[in-house]
Amino acid sequence: MQASFRIRSAVPADVSGIAHVQISTWRATYRGLVPDTYLGAMDPAVQENYWRSLLSANDGDFVLVAESQDQEIAGFACAGPNRDVELSYVAELHKLYLAPKWQGRGVGRRLIESTAETLLQQNLTSMIVWVLGGNPFRKFYESVGGAYVSERTIEVGGAPLLDVAYGWRNLRQPLKA
Repeated sequence: MQASFRIRSAVPADVSGIAHVQISTWRATYRGLVPDTYLGAMDPAVQENYWRSLLSANDGDFVLVAESQDQEIAGFACAGPNRDVELSYVAELHKLYLAPKWQGRGVGRRLIESTAETLLQQNLTSMIVWVLGGNPFRKFYESVGGAYVSERTIEVGGAPLLDVAYGWRNLRQPLKA
């Protein structure tokens, strides 16, 4: 079922909604994968401060939000230059989260498309994203044309976890249907 929403640039007034989406998504998606102590300790005030700082920084990153008709933040994407110099992608989708009730409704696809458009406006023509290997929505990135690139082990809450990279070599090509 497609949802009615719009994609726009995030503004400081969105930080509470963005933090809520991030925390609720982590708790719903990573339960049993990430230690419960880590998930339980996620603090909305800390996340709000993080997003407030990111939105005020001028480091090339940007945040897009998907906003429902009733002005609820349904999801968000954060992207910018690639921070991993070992991989030859110029941009990185740093974060993509959808509130659980908005998943499977076309919001993620629209956020990825809008992210790609914004990156192209900055002349950034390729993109990578890192996804926890146990993420049940990992195949979404393949469904929109992301190709497996690499993997690594990261630590989250003291637990070693597989992190998998998907990439798009040419953002000028349309995403898979």
